[in-house]
Amino acid sequence: MGIKVQLKHDLTRYHPQLTNGAVGHTTHLKTINDCFVKVYFPGAGHHDILWKSIEIIDEEYLEKRKKESDEKMKAIKENGKVELHWKKSGYLSSLRYEYRIGNQDFSHSIGFLDLAATLYEDFRNNGIEIKEFGEPNDVSARKFGESYHLDRKRTKAARNQSIISNGKAVAEWCKIGGFVNLKINYTLNGTHHEETIIKRDKGIARLNELIQAGVPVTHLGKPAYKNRVALNMI
Repeated sequence: MGIKVQLKHDLTRYHPQLTNGAVGHTTHLKTINDCFVKVYFPGAGHHDILWKSIEIIDEEYLEKRKKESDEKMKAIKENGKVELHWKKSGYLSSLRYEYRIGNQDFSHSIGFLDLAATLYEDFRNNGIEIKEFGEPNDVSARKFGESYHLDRKRTKAARNQSIISNGKAVAEWCKIGGFVNLKINYTLNGTHHEETIIKRDKGIARLNELIQAGVPVTHLGKPAYKNRVALNMI
């Protein structure tokens, strides 16, 4: 027998006995996709049910899962690493985590925003350090909770203020004036930071922001005419 579960929603439109609170157990039968699980309900038969529509009430399974989760969290904290990667668009790329239990190494990459947000909260609650790469947009940041969203806004504001107050920027151009990269150096809370941008559109936009904010910019090479126009240098 599979895992004992209970319906969290009324699904009587599919069968009169699939009422809210109906109890059944999961099976290993094939389903539509991974979002569903095949559940057997006494008197109602087998049905494909969304995972989010059921609650696991199998105490033995829950106890086993908690023990495994505690062991995993302990391993991640002691010898693992967690990285949160954002795409240039600000949407989630992946939440990656690695750890070792005994002589076995484990590596996971999560690309679903809701699941990543849940795991992120679990990691933070367990005191696990998370390194972030890239910047989330407002929609993605809010999925990780209002406190995370506000924290990211405060961090971004503090970083921009540090760049304005003590930062320096170096823009590198190739021989024909094409954009190579933009490096920004600044100090925040006593720690030195360096950011590198290699995409032209993003680099030009960031350069304009820096120039308008009064941040010193050094040019290595000479930008081509269209780049000088984009930077209001003509």
